[in-house]
Amino acid sequence: MTRNIYEPEEFYDLCDQQGLLVWQDFMFTSVDYPDDDPGLRAEVEAEASYQVRRLSGHPCLAVWAGNNEAHAMHDVIWAEEPREGWGEYFYDDLLPRTVDEDGCGVPYRRGSPDGALGTANGVLDGDRHAWEVWHGADLGAGPAPSTLDESEQNHFWRYRQDRGRFISEFGICSIPEAVTLDRWVSQPITPWGEQFLHRIKDSPQDKIMGLLASEAGVGRADSLRAHTIASHMVQAEGLAYGIAHYRRRQPVCSGALVWQLNEPWPGLSWSLVDYEGLPKAAWYAVRDAFAPVVASWRQAEPGACLELWVTNSSGAEWSGVLRARLRGFSGEVHDDRAVEVRVAPGDSRQVTSFPAPKRTREVYAEATAPDGGLPPARLFLDHLKNLPLGGTVTSRVRAGEDDVAAGRAHVTIRAGDAFAYAVRVDPLSPANRFDAAYFDLAPGQTRTVTVTGLAPGFNPADLSVRTWADDIGSETVS
Repeated sequence: MTRNIYEPEEFYDLCDQQGLLVWQDFMFTSVDYPDDDPGLRAEVEAEASYQVRRLSGHPCLAVWAGNNEAHAMHDVIWAEEPREGWGEYFYDDLLPRTVDEDGCGVPYRRGSPDGALGTANGVLDGDRHAWEVWHGADLGAGPAPSTLDESEQNHFWRYRQDRGRFISEFGICSIPEAVTLDRWVSQPITPWGEQFLHRIKDSPQDKIMGLLASEAGVGRADSLRAHTIASHMVQAEGLAYGIAHYRRRQPVCSGALVWQLNEPWPGLSWSLVDYEGLPKAAWYAVRDAFAPVVASWRQAEPGACLELWVTNSSGAEWSGVLRARLRGFSGEVHDDRAVEVRVAPGDSRQVTSFPAPKRTREVYAEATAPDGGLPPARLFLDHLKNLPLGGTVTSRVRAGEDDVAAGRAHVTIRAGDAFAYAVRVDPLSPANRFDAAYFDLAPGQTRTVTVTGLAPGFNPADLSVRTWADDIGSETVS
């Protein structure tokens, strides 16, 4: 959640019912608090006692955390000043004592991130917030690798250097869907115009542009459509890349929590779901990346071999056959093999490898389970801006009378003779929902998408399909 409140009882009841675990922060975040003020002490004690007694009987409650980033921000901004007097009484005395007395055995952590060995946001112990990728600075994982140039300091390839033990916060910013912005913006919104900048609450506001330019080749002169799809796919590719890295490291790394799920206003943010509840591309990517058992590709650095891994976070052994291939964007297959896999519960291991292709802009790596038992795994070997992603699609909408009355349609999409990227049915309103969106289609491949949340009596002809090429351009990279 993105609101600094204790949720109502209904939220925790639903989490109990759905088996969702809750990491519950006390309401301290990002700044120093004077813990010697008698009035503030009394207020914090009353609030903590009430909330701990109210909530700790819920099975969903996994942990109490004393603060969010208070220690980390102190270490960055006031590194020369001691922490004593600025919240330590709350985090090390009052709050743990309250949880111990009334918390029904729920564990307490003094904050997030929090580590005992050297730094609050390090990689040796505790949890860390991995913001090297968005902010570009070294925040505990080390400086950017020498293989990344200056324009790539905040690129998602930096996730692969992170040796953290539990990643409790990381994210990439993106733009809401056009139908959401249209509902809340009275004037036309243009990239880097007043309305656009007003909806960015990051500093500096143009931080997103470095990532969009280096990965997708989108600049200030491009359209809002181009900015939107570029931000969606950079967020989706980046988060999937980071999650795969963290999961491959289990059990050394035993957790990854994405910032953030939902959004409290119609702005540009790190959310997977925009203000109207419409999933962005990253929502679908993260859903697949967090499946109990996943395949993923790893290339330690440019020019290194391609490793195929299987990560099993379930409680049972997984066995099956994976089809691993290097494919060209026009459909040709350069390497194709069947890999028999058996992975114990809680294990993550490499199952095969391929030599690094010499022409990284012409091929990509993919792995699929013929029985559909795992989400497909795909890895591009170069920036999106350097890849031939100009494939086109055709589509057919099927919606009978009952479908139209129910606000439902089925759209069958077929790729032409080239790889189609970021394929999705364009939403007509923020109420629309899709069982699949922002997916790949290899040449000749077909997929049917079910759309719900359409207005009853809608016109099926109003539904259209878009791809990366429709919004970015269809030029083939040479």
